[in-house]
Amino acid sequence: MIKTNKNLSIEAFRFIIICFICIWHFDGHCGILQRGYLGVDFFFILSGMLLYKSSIKENALNSVDYTLKKFFRFFPEYVFCMLFLYICQLFTGSLTLSVETIERFISEMLMLQNVGLWMDGRNWALWYICVLIVGGGLIYSFLKYDKRLSLHVIMPLLVILGFSFLFKFNKENHIESFAQSALISLPLLRGLCDMSLGVLCMAVFIKKKESMTRFLYLWSVASIISLILFLRQIFVNENDDSYCLIFLPILLMSLFLEGTILNKLFRSKIWIFLGSISFEMYLVHVPILGIINVIKSVFFINGYILTIIYLCAVFLLAILLKRMIIILNRFLGVTSL
Repeated sequence: MIKTNKNLSIEAFRFIIICFICIWHFDGHCGILQRGYLGVDFFFILSGMLLYKSSIKENALNSVDYTLKKFFRFFPEYVFCMLFLYICQLFTGSLTLSVETIERFISEMLMLQNVGLWMDGRNWALWYICVLIVGGGLIYSFLKYDKRLSLHVIMPLLVILGFSFLFKFNKENHIESFAQSALISLPLLRGLCDMSLGVLCMAVFIKKKESMTRFLYLWSVASIISLILFLRQIFVNENDDSYCLIFLPILLMSLFLEGTILNKLFRSKIWIFLGSISFEMYLVHVPILGIINVIKSVFFINGYILTIIYLCAVFLLAILLKRMIIILNRFLGVTSL
């Protein structure tokens, strides 16, 4: 048994799901994935589960400190990738300096993308990070203000009413939308609903964990079925996004539950490393995508080969970025957050 504080099965799925998202954003050059965007919901729900665990610790931070800690934890790598993309686009001529560009740069740098007044940035995939910071801060604030009210009223209402609005607004049973409704940004609403669902799942998990361990076989079967059906959603183009809200909670709780098949399946140390660079892979994949698209416009390369080159580039740059940040933190004397 490997001695580590990391949940190896969670780390494994973080890496696998981030690969799905990267391939999805590659614009279907080889047509492998149909709805890779559902991977974002996996991360939002997982974030809600971990957020709840953080909020109930004895030494839990207050809402402001928690949000600022998240902001500054992500900020160096976030800004580096944003600047890298802006520089690449300036050199390729796809970006011109203007007042609008500067304004967008400021809102994007402050992690305000797709949270309300400010919409898409140049590194458009980073809306997830912005919603994670802003939405996560709100969810954490609810829990710190009144945990009982949040778990019994606010979070259930967000899940039921929020998701109902999202799917009704899209009219095609799709959860992915970057529109702005009269009251709220839909990406922000999606993040709030997903994270609320994650909070509720972890609250139930902690309270009923002992009872759940008596039914490991049932949880193992349910998690494998959920995984198969979730993968089918990603690979098959059908209008049934809402079912991921059933499959993902079952899958994630089974990964946290020691003794299930999926929890025991991933026992190699390599998952600790691969899971640790999933955030960096998400950050760099859009800039790399832009470079690959320029190469594709000059050279004819088979779609499958191009996808492999793209994933390898994302993987290597993610490792380099993480190493750079570790060295920078050591140089500045900054401890890991």
